[in-house]
Amino acid sequence: MTIDKKLNVRYWHFIGIVSVSLLIYMCLPFLDAIIYGIFTYYVARPVYSRLHKKFHHNTISAFIALFIIILPILLVLLYTISIASIEFSNLLNSADISIEYLNEIIYKYGYLARNLEPREIIDILMANSNMSSGFFMPITMVVGVILKLFIMFTTAFYLLKDGSQLRKWVVEVTFGGDDPLANKFLNATDESLHMVFFGSIITAIVTAIDGIVVYGLLNQIAPPGMRIPYEVLMGILSGMATLIPGIGIKFIWVPLLGYLGLQGYLTGTLVSGFWFLLLFFIVVNILVDFTPDIVLRPYITGRDVHKGMIMLAFIFGPLVFGIQGIFLGPILLIVVIEFMKHVLPEIRH
Repeated sequence: MTIDKKLNVRYWHFIGIVSVSLLIYMCLPFLDAIIYGIFTYYVARPVYSRLHKKFHHNTISAFIALFIIILPILLVLLYTISIASIEFSNLLNSADISIEYLNEIIYKYGYLARNLEPREIIDILMANSNMSSGFFMPITMVVGVILKLFIMFTTAFYLLKDGSQLRKWVVEVTFGGDDPLANKFLNATDESLHMVFFGSIITAIVTAIDGIVVYGLLNQIAPPGMRIPYEVLMGILSGMATLIPGIGIKFIWVPLLGYLGLQGYLTGTLVSGFWFLLLFFIVVNILVDFTPDIVLRPYITGRDVHKGMIMLAFIFGPLVFGIQGIFLGPILLIVVIEFMKHVLPEIRH
């Protein structure tokens, strides 16, 4: 190779490294949305596979699969908002604050805002930096959430629609053709990620159903004043809480136990109903918390990955990378494990 050709190769290497670095830097602010998109992809892929066999159309199958995944989340969100509105209304009634009084306050502030000129509003915001930041912060947060949701579902959509072509292209460009070792490594990594992520969702669904049944049965024998509020919602939240690393559904049932104890104290039934608190602690701890997580999860979250390592990845990930580390931690762990299992023995020789 001549000197000029070597220099050209180095220039191309430099351009490639700079370009890739800038691309990574551009994507870093949206790393959490991309990670959530990958998680959504693995959750929706079994649904997409069934739909694709029926419709034989990538775009339609991917769109319907994501809609099927999004719909339960929207229903839970709407149900939670409706419950919150009911409780807020009850709070207003207990505080003896009438709706007419609130409407009067809103009308007065609305009248003041309508009579302000746009320039006056800008001057007020510019004169008070705290007010300005407080005014624009909710707008910025809403726009940021919408943008990241769009990136998340766009990532999941195109992975469902063109994931196989993308992987084939990456292997051909990186290794100069169809590389058996690369395909073996990617297949094993893909299968392990699918088992861990889809298994986590199955565990959450089973835990939610289990929680709804257990909370409902406990309410049948609950003493007066110590009934579990909104047992269906508590069951759904218990299932969702299984995705919280380390704590799990204790994030739901421990405060709920404290709430029941407080209700018993306020209604004067704490002593006579203490047996129910003890029963709640034992039954929920065993049937809702322990059984799905310890008995079910090892069989559906990956037979080739040690459960303890997955648990540590779920714990260490958020501590190091923030909230997106809940899914990034297991991804990194599985990539390392599959590399050591499939690639390292080959390159060692």
